[in-house]
Amino acid sequence: MGTAPNLKFYAANVDTIVGIDFNAAMQPFALESAAQAGVEPGKLQLVVGRAEALPLPDACVDAVIATHLFCSVEDVPRAMGEILRVLKPGGRYIFLEHVAAGPHNPRLHSIQCWLTPAWSVLADGCCLNRDTLTQIEAAGFSKVDAEHHEIHLPWLGRILAPHVTGVAFK
Repeated sequence: MGTAPNLKFYAANVDTIVGIDFNAAMQPFALESAAQAGVEPGKLQLVVGRAEALPLPDACVDAVIATHLFCSVEDVPRAMGEILRVLKPGGRYIFLEHVAAGPHNPRLHSIQCWLTPAWSVLADGCCLNRDTLTQIEAAGFSKVDAEHHEIHLPWLGRILAPHVTGVAFK
């Protein structure tokens, strides 16, 4: 859940939101975002947990929404399995992830690989050189629709520019 910047885009259209983050220090920021998004009291439940062991029962959610999550997950296949486990049949995993530069930009990919060890220490385990889309496609979803994008963040140059967005269906 992090600071919950995306709540404003969907909070009005859902009945219940369960926000999960391994860092409990993010909860006050998530609550502030919820208030700014007009989330009704009781609609948002914040839980401390990890993507590799979601504290939810099987087949209990219609959608999982994750933004910039998988760069810092320690066991990506296990976390993907957890998303599949908690999704109801036909459920959707909606994602926005920064990813490793592709074969079209080997220089950027080399820079990402070189920076990742230090970056990971400074940025809560974030791996700049992770190929998350390949792992989503291998996870066992029935269908994955995804697009690559370049999102330029002025203060970081092109290091985090490669992104992938999409929807994976259970």
